[in-house]
Amino acid sequence: MMQANSPLTVRMPSPVHDFFTALLANEIRDQPKQIAERGDKAGEFAAKIEDESSSCILLQENILDESLGATGPVVRREPDGRFQHWDAAYPGVVLEVSYSQDGRDLKKLASDYILRSNGDIKAVIGVDINYGRESTASLWRPNYVEEEGEEFDILEPFRSSGGSPAGHEESFPAMPK
Repeated sequence: MMQANSPLTVRMPSPVHDFFTALLANEIRDQPKQIAERGDKAGEFAAKIEDESSSCILLQENILDESLGATGPVVRREPDGRFQHWDAAYPGVVLEVSYSQDGRDLKKLASDYILRSNGDIKAVIGVDINYGRESTASLWRPNYVEEEGEEFDILEPFRSSGGSPAGHEESFPAMPK
């Protein structure tokens, strides 16, 4: 239930945002399909991964928020794309595309997805599309360490400020090998 003084956020994706998101989601969707064709154990697992599109994710509420001094509220997220195994509580891969938005928010979103799922979300792919400026693709994954600390920041330009490709043919897998 929404409180009377709660902010209302309305998402109105642009055609560029929707088109790019659909293209990228199609590319990601093809990876488990190719693995599923192998017929081995990895193939059996990959065959059970579904494209859940942008359906809502309710992230764990029982996370200690040190700034609040208690557990935080349930966090509701509606990513641009998500890929989830039938038996998983959370999607393994989440896709967020930023176009005409503040791309710096992608890092916080990735952190929320990973931390509030207790690491069950294994990869967050963030793409920051900037008209007339450098655009980047980022991949965040949980980093399990014994000591306190976080480490999940990889920025990889894919388009120069002039709009041309960044000049390399690198890719990062959406699915762990």
